Amino acid sequence: MALKDKPKARMMAGLGSIMEPGEQIQAATMAMRGPSVWLVGGILGALLTKYHWVAVTDRRVLAVRMGKPGDVLFSEPRSSVKLAGATPHAIYSTLSIQRADGTVVKFRVHRMWREEYDALVAVLGGAVPAA
Repeated sequence: MALKDKPKARMMAGLGSIMEPGEQIQAATMAMRGPSVWLVGGILGALLTKYHWVAVTDRRVLAVRMGKPGDVLFSEPRSSVKLAGATPHAIYSTLSIQRADGTVVKFRVHRMWREEYDALVAVLGGAVPAA
């Protein structure tokens, strides 16, 4: 059993509880928001970092706070959202999503979730460069 199997099962269950009937997940990953783990470490960094499930379905792009399915950061029609940037790195890759109102939401994705990150970037129409 891989280290991410349990969190991935929780992710799918959490996302499934807020999805519309017939909606299908095409790609999803675990991502973080908050201060850089390299600049703010320890307890303060842990308190300020928020974990999210970021998913692309056949209808929407959504970000949901991990462990709190009702706490949706955003949920917007797929056609109104675009990939603003994706930069793979050896440890924490970055993902920027531009919402319909023009705001850009930035995430960091740990290398453990790199396969899911690559799939999410590809589904959003971005090229997946090598790290």
